[in-house]
Amino acid sequence: MLTIQCSPSSIHEKAVTAISKGFILAFNTLPEKTQDKIDTVTNEKFDNFHGRYRGSEKIADIAVQVENDIGIREPKFIVEIGLSESYEKLVQDAELWLQGSKTVEIVMLVKLHEDPPYRCLTYDLTDEEFNALQFPLKEEINEQYFVISGEYGPARYKDLIWVGEISGFIELWGLDERSGLASRKGDRIASYS
Repeated sequence: MLTIQCSPSSIHEKAVTAISKGFILAFNTLPEKTQDKIDTVTNEKFDNFHGRYRGSEKIADIAVQVENDIGIREPKFIVEIGLSESYEKLVQDAELWLQGSKTVEIVMLVKLHEDPPYRCLTYDLTDEEFNALQFPLKEEINEQYFVISGEYGPARYKDLIWVGEISGFIELWGLDERSGLASRKGDRIASYS
């Protein structure tokens, strides 16, 4: 079996960081006794799924674990963030967590979109074309070289778009009480672009 796993992009990791900071702020308002029973973890692999999901493995972008009555920490709230991942794949992730786990109660889906999507702008350039752009050394490039066109991009340098405009939305998912299937709870929230 060959498994290929791509590294998360910096945009994906910024979203993980922003949401983690929100959890930390909320966590700090809880009584100390409650804080002792909660952990927030990132990029941890879970494999304790049941039913048709038995044998599955999933790495949560963020998981909030709560200690149960016998002292075992169980995932209760999961965050899945997708940039390159399709919305359909994110929904499948929510179904896995909610229908395949006996403990997860809420899944937050964060779907990000980059327009235009990232591609290496120098890949097809000849050596002469590349040299004509006169890029500084890699270690010298920083944010001051880029011009951000709007609040969420795109980011340009040398009239080339290096990062497209970022937009997205957030959804909360839980189990439907009647059907026992994963379903979206309420409307999409925090649409931004």
